[in-house]
Amino acid sequence: MTSLKAFKESLHKGDKVKVTNYITAFYKPQERIILHVGSNTIVTGALLTHDEAVEYKLDKLRENPVEYKGNYYSPIHLTLQKVKDTVITDNRITLLATEIEGTYHAINPSPDFKVGEPWFTLERVVD
Repeated sequence: MTSLKAFKESLHKGDKVKVTNYITAFYKPQERIILHVGSNTIVTGALLTHDEAVEYKLDKLRENPVEYKGNYYSPIHLTLQKVKDTVITDNRITLLATEIEGTYHAINPSPDFKVGEPWFTLERVVD
């Protein structure tokens, strides 16, 4: 699989994925599930306890948790980048840092990265 379209079509609600976000100082892979796949977004869910879900519902600054198959998940939205800034393999996409067009060397997602460095990985977990 070498196209982003084919990768997105292989994802279905409830599929397990492993996400690594290299922006955080103490990054480590996190297990999530797929909640939604759109044309330019993938929404994953991090598992919440019942108490955490209640807390999320009361916090007006957070998106409400999503219930799926008896569990609650915190929805986390990923906006996909242009294909030229994404490495696509059979079970994984890796987003690369890019220079923001129209700026003087501003880097997306953070100036802590060099252009072309990976900053986010989403890997489909195959059981």
